Amino acid sequence: DGAGPDPYPSPWGIYPFSATDHIGHIYSVPGTYTVTLTVQDDEGGVETETYVIKTMRAEEANHVIKDYIQGLPNDAFKNNANQRKKSFNNMFSAIDYMLADEAYEGAIMDLQRNIREKADGTVDGSPRDDWINDLTAQGHICWKIDALIAYLETLL
Repeated sequence: DGAGPDPYPSPWGIYPFSATDHIGHIYSVPGTYTVTLTVQDDEGGVETETYVIKTMRAEEANHVIKDYIQGLPNDAFKNNANQRKKSFNNMFSAIDYMLADEAYEGAIMDLQRNIREKADGTVDGSPRDDWINDLTAQGHICWKIDALIAYLETLL
């Protein structure tokens, strides 16, 4: 009604407005954190959600991404899945060595140029360069790599 909070559920069966926002935060210390999101509309309606999240060391995150790719079904890959998985495994092993040597710039560059570009065709790259052709997997891999890169940038 424009004057007070809308009743729930909407008496008209529709929600006249939707919004999307993105807020990011990078935790510099691995651990378990409680995150609370509070949203308030222009009529004073408030909704709160609380989540428990776990952050991990860069080495752990690297292995999570590698294991995710290794666990994909063969039909998620373009061409020879076994060869692609083996190549990805070698790339993640190289990143392990860089992380152990604290060569974070090199790890970031390899994550961006050697791994992410082989999985980001429908996200923000060229599908011709992709080794992975599953749209859901591409989104998950890119999100995980972007999060790891954001963390590594805090270590520079």
